[in-house]
Amino acid sequence: MHMLQKYCNYKNADFGILILRIAIGLVFIVHGYMKLTNMSGTMAFFGMLGIPAFMAYIVMIVELLGGILILSGFFVQFVGIALAIIMAVAIGTTSGGKGPFGGHELEMVLLFCNLAVAVLGAGKYSLQHMFKSGPAEITN
Repeated sequence: MHMLQKYCNYKNADFGILILRIAIGLVFIVHGYMKLTNMSGTMAFFGMLGIPAFMAYIVMIVELLGGILILSGFFVQFVGIALAIIMAVAIGTTSGGKGPFGGHELEMVLLFCNLAVAVLGAGKYSLQHMFKSGPAEITN
């Protein structure tokens, strides 16, 4: 019971950051993997938007690797900004034509979540903290 209280404490911001990182990381891993497994379709879609086809490879790598890094909590400030930029470009180059935000609600949420992680950092439950702290602090 003590363990459950520790993680469910409303003041445990590090656990909240972990939850945010898991959500963001999984979304970008899935989307990066989908691009990887259908690069010809992704390149064609980018071409329809007027974006050079080689950018499909860059976006795929940033999404896939960035998702893994966000999930593990490593280099989150840099990756959070990179993924937020990708979301801003996605909002700017596609038109959903639905609702008050043009159908870009998911992209907007991901943009702001990535910015939040970039500002907040990886938190205590991350590889970044583990390597910074050293093994003695982790076991305590």
